[in-house]
Amino acid sequence: MVTIEGEEIVVAKGDTVFLPGGAEHGVRNVDEGDEELRWFYVFAVAGFGEAGYVFPGEEGYECVGDGV
Repeated sequence: MVTIEGEEIVVAKGDTVFLPGGAEHGVRNVDEGDEELRWFYVFAVAGFGEAGYVFPGEEGYECVGDGV
């Protein structure tokens, strides 16, 4: 299951999901079996350190990384 801006989307093996820059998102394995979740990211930046992350915190949002 992927959550993008509060909307939950059921995904399956082989699916592709586009995450807009700056969108709050999360992923969780809702499979009740023993199958492990594999999640692969591709970033539209030159290096991993250039990717920006936003995490909801108790006192607002915290940005981690250089931003995009």
